[in-house]
Amino acid sequence: MSECNTNTCTEKKSCGSTDKPRSDKACPIECAVDRWSASFCEAMRQTQVEILKEKIKATWGPTFDKEADAVIATMGVCWESTLKKAKSECELREAFKNIYSETLS
Repeated sequence: MSECNTNTCTEKKSCGSTDKPRSDKACPIECAVDRWSASFCEAMRQTQVEILKEKIKATWGPTFDKEADAVIATMGVCWESTLKKAKSECELREAFKNIYSETLS
């Protein structure tokens, strides 16, 4: 984070973002520097997330596996119920379609 000594720009945002005036943004070099800086910061963040994921899995993986099993079992029942409801609604619509077709014949 930096601060320009001119009245034209200040950079006080997080890594890779700037508050530069529009004329600086039109410069291909400045745009490239901004993109590479933002990409570097995003890559650093993604790496941190990956490292944390590994450590979280190693520490709490078995607990998360049990929780995932519980979620799958419970949500599976909800999902099947939703599918049955959708099927019955489709059957109702099909019945109405047949009724109206008979009426028009």
